Amino acid sequence: PFKMKALSMRRTLLSRAVVSSNTRCFSYSQKELDREYQIFSKKLNILQMYNQYKSFEYEKPEMTIDKETGDVHIFDPMEEKKKNKGGIIRSFDEINEEKEKLLEELDMEDMTTPKSDNWKHEEMVKKAEKLRRHYMQNFNVDPSQFYCFSRDFLRIDIGLIIQRAPIFLHMREKDINFIDKRSNIMNEYHCDTKQFIEEFREVSKLNEDILNKNPYHSNMNTDNHPTDFKGENGEEHSYAAASKQWYRVDPTCQDMKSLHYAGEDRTYLIVKNKFTGEWEFPVSKMMMSDTFFKTKLNLFNQLSDNKWRITFFGSAPQVHTLREFTKVEEEDRLNESLKGVRTYFFGAHHRRG
Repeated sequence: PFKMKALSMRRTLLSRAVVSSNTRCFSYSQKELDREYQIFSKKLNILQMYNQYKSFEYEKPEMTIDKETGDVHIFDPMEEKKKNKGGIIRSFDEINEEKEKLLEELDMEDMTTPKSDNWKHEEMVKKAEKLRRHYMQNFNVDPSQFYCFSRDFLRIDIGLIIQRAPIFLHMREKDINFIDKRSNIMNEYHCDTKQFIEEFREVSKLNEDILNKNPYHSNMNTDNHPTDFKGENGEEHSYAAASKQWYRVDPTCQDMKSLHYAGEDRTYLIVKNKFTGEWEFPVSKMMMSDTFFKTKLNLFNQLSDNKWRITFFGSAPQVHTLREFTKVEEEDRLNESLKGVRTYFFGAHHRRG
């Protein structure tokens, strides 16, 4: 009987332990539920904020005061914009068209002059305020359709100074004679290097990994592909039109449009202005929506048609110039109210092609 009683008590304790543990494993307390709800609410709020505030369009509230009654009216410009969704102004013609409609409604000749002589100062202030709010709230301006200008009302243009470094080392005859005599003296009194030519050839192979970093060292570079063949003194020479490696460049090239022209000097790319007929560095207009880098990159793509490459150096312009508008530019509606042109020139090196 004692064993049976002990066994029954043991079974009772085990059953209670199993039931209590199972109940605890598959249940949650109120604190745990609150914590899970807080985590879920936080994630949901983040998603809502991402959809609602993905674009920053904040504008500070504006306030108007009625001088007669002293009432103060505070309104949010963003709410007014949402109510009155207007179009996007893309040209001066659209601006003038909307301005004429509004001036006719306000009975005004221009932005500051009323049509009738009987006018009051307070009425003009209200009309001017209505005119300003009409443009600010109902229309957006497309910045890609207007020229960028500086604080002194000068149109900003971007120019490129693309240069090709000298290919051949140019030395004067006096320098060549000096080096020749110095070599003879060193060979006579110090060391004759001619006897070590074979050894030098073996040593020079140790620098192949350094030479391979030069893109024009490898024959796999398509710029080094021979394009021109010339025969001189019974020998045939091949030249690569796009290469800047000295032994692949034609030293007698007279074509001013060729990359090989004036290999002993630093050369620059210039284009002919179709309006003035003068040779100048390539220049392009900068729009309000563009940056310096975007404008000069677009200018280069127009020049090269993606057939050759350059490398820009420096983030600041090398030089800038000032000039007046030409007759053709004066007729451009986008140049109205501007005084002239300020051109910033950026530097670049020819790289490939």
